[in-house]
Amino acid sequence: MPSPQNIGIEKTIVHANFNVLKIIYDIALIRLERPAEITRNVKTICLPLYEDVQGSILRRSVQQVTGWGIYNNRDFSDVPNEAPISRLHPSKCRTGRHVELLENQLCFNSSGTDSCRGDSGGPLSFPYIYKGLQRFVQMGIVSYGPQRCGSESTAVYTDVIWFLPWITQNIEP
Repeated sequence: MPSPQNIGIEKTIVHANFNVLKIIYDIALIRLERPAEITRNVKTICLPLYEDVQGSILRRSVQQVTGWGIYNNRDFSDVPNEAPISRLHPSKCRTGRHVELLENQLCFNSSGTDSCRGDSGGPLSFPYIYKGLQRFVQMGIVSYGPQRCGSESTAVYTDVIWFLPWITQNIEP
């Protein structure tokens, strides 16, 4: 197993409208002190900057969530786990929190397989062929879901496409 890369944080940028109690505008950027080394175990993920990529996202109902959280309702994982999940129409979203889904949030089926406690902030992605090569494109960020993984019908993700203007305005070269 390769050794981990321990990299400090230079700066964090939390969205100005983030509300921890309502779990809205659940997005932040982290600038590392130095670039991570891209290896077999450390990969990049693309943003859906182009309209054709965004259109592909909207046509897909199944995405892939990745995380290091609890994987058997009791243990945290030391390797990333992946699960296919299905997007739901906002009217079908029942979060158990008695809140209405915002336009910058996505709802996914969490019955059976889903992200879990400890996965928050992880990517919701899909494979996309760009210039003849498969890339993974991030369409969402794990936000919140049921207390017991896979026990309820829905989980909520932050919509990366909706936040693209904020992301691109706050990324520093």
